[in-house]
Amino acid sequence: MQPIKKLHWQCRRGMKELDILFEYYLYNHYETATDAEQTAFETLINCQDPIILDYLFGRSQPNTATISPTETQPDETQPAEVKKIIQLMQAFHQDLIKKQLPKDSRD
Repeated sequence: MQPIKKLHWQCRRGMKELDILFEYYLYNHYETATDAEQTAFETLINCQDPIILDYLFGRSQPNTATISPTETQPDETQPAEVKKIIQLMQAFHQDLIKKQLPKDSRD
């Protein structure tokens, strides 16, 4: 697994929104994640931004065709691990939205 500092720089994207979501996962979940989840995260941060946005907005699902394999053979479980990471990011995003909206618009 890669050092946190290196991953932090890889989390920096062209969009501030993605920076926030990736850094949230890195600092709140990465160190306690399984090896498979850590590998999936490292693979996910190497995907192109439009693909990641499609995952986050539910326009497409992670699969072995859209997730670039690591240096070794592609891991067939990666899409499931990536889905879990995406779900954590989506939940965090929803929490941020709830905190930002005025109380009466949350209903």
